[in-house]
Amino acid sequence: MSIWTYSDVSHEPHYVWSGNTCTFCQTEMKLLHRQIDNISTLKSTGSHEKRLFVCPVCGWWKADGQQEIDAWVHHTGFSTIEGAAASLRELDLTDISTPIQEVRSYLAVKYEQRFTMHPRLFEETIASVFRDLGYEAEATAYSGDDGIDVILKRGEETIGVQAKRYKAAIEVDQIRSLAGALLLNGMTRGMFVTTSGFQSGATRTTEKYQTRGYKIELADAKRFYEALKIAQRNMYASLKEFPIADVLNRMVKIEEYVDDTRHSGLKFEPF
Repeated sequence: MSIWTYSDVSHEPHYVWSGNTCTFCQTEMKLLHRQIDNISTLKSTGSHEKRLFVCPVCGWWKADGQQEIDAWVHHTGFSTIEGAAASLRELDLTDISTPIQEVRSYLAVKYEQRFTMHPRLFEETIASVFRDLGYEAEATAYSGDDGIDVILKRGEETIGVQAKRYKAAIEVDQIRSLAGALLLNGMTRGMFVTTSGFQSGATRTTEKYQTRGYKIELADAKRFYEALKIAQRNMYASLKEFPIADVLNRMVKIEEYVDDTRHSGLKFEPF
């Protein structure tokens, strides 16, 4: 199930025509599909163009269509504008069974909801994001992890990750705790990922550990969000992967024009 549901936008056309930027995460929309069908009858000719745009980060989509008809008998042109756009479905981030891909898309839209996440869901999301960034990633079990929540591997490199879903800034003592966990697990590289930030002195502490052979990276809320957006950047590669494949046949009429001087000549305005 997608976090996006079909929406009738006939009363809110600004969602369709507001430009080529995602309404939710401000990412440039991607043209996923475009088709033009020719119309020909004994009394008229015309064309029907349909387009589907999707946000490559959060998955929000919008579709638009324009149908132009030349009626030969009455020398009249008709132009119909259609549209549809997705609506956001609320997601329960406390439910540990929620699919991670839905969690990632939802966070891309409503990152402020990160504080409501189940801690285990946060760990699984971190592992998923780094997996898409080229690492082997595994969230450890609750018991017996010795303070390491996620283990990242790439080549000969192993990184122990501690994840904290906090609102308050991470204290220096918590970074020392991660250093101790690295020692117990025989690791020399670590990363602290949090939904908040770090208190002053955190960077200075990591610099001291580096002089002792332990490299610890700090990923605050902003840095993890940027990593999430990079991991999300290719959500849909084709129409076959789109969750509502028949959306182009479900658009609603938004506007209609009549030009009795023969043909209106109305075209899509470029974004």
